[in-house]
Amino acid sequence: MKKGTKKKKTAIPKEQLPEPTIREIRLRTFTLTYTLCRKNNKGTYAHVHRDCTVVVTTPPSTTIENVESFLRENEGFFIRAFERVDRRKDPVYRYENGEKIRLFDEERTIYFAEGTGEIVDDGRSLLFYVKDASSDELRKKAVETFLQKRCETKMLATCEEAEPKFTRFGIPHPIYKFRYMQSRWGVCYGTQRRITFSYRLIHHPYAYAEYVVYHELAHFVECNHSPAFYKVLDKVLPDWKERRKILKEDKKNV
Repeated sequence: MKKGTKKKKTAIPKEQLPEPTIREIRLRTFTLTYTLCRKNNKGTYAHVHRDCTVVVTTPPSTTIENVESFLRENEGFFIRAFERVDRRKDPVYRYENGEKIRLFDEERTIYFAEGTGEIVDDGRSLLFYVKDASSDELRKKAVETFLQKRCETKMLATCEEAEPKFTRFGIPHPIYKFRYMQSRWGVCYGTQRRITFSYRLIHHPYAYAEYVVYHELAHFVECNHSPAFYKVLDKVLPDWKERRKILKEDKKNV
């Protein structure tokens, strides 16, 4: 999907155009992460791709203030676009005894009992000790806190394994953050040396989560999705195309 406004074109040689940058803006109802590309456009355009990434193209003369004003004016466009994009659906949990939850490629049956916060994992089931096992809120909080910590541990270990493969490119050691993101699996902030991953990854196959790690690290080499970016992926993760397809196949099983 695409949205834009026209403006008088000012031609600048392609090699003199600034490199794309990843930016973030707080709109009225959500935070939008987008890649800003300077091109010899006639105006400012926003493209929402099928993976929910947003690319904004605008002439070199357009100020950041004008770009952000354009984004705010078109907040409704982004909301509608995200709703139409074929996004991955996460499992819906009730946080009840006997329910099964997913931990990447593993599965556990959850149970609850009165206690002081201990969690027992025997490889097949998880027993959560909560202050009041009859409380829906406390059961949900216990499970979600566990899932967040497990996601962070697994993803950080994956990042540690992946980083050496990028040594040849001289990328910086990133700062890793985690939060819930509905429209993104991961975001690379090159100028801040930071990558943010979505907690939602734990609900899906590990091979895909691993692909997301390599994908975001590759953005430190190429901050766009140009052919050069995918050449980097070819070198560090040769089977990245197969891994990217995994999520689509997994969707059929939900």
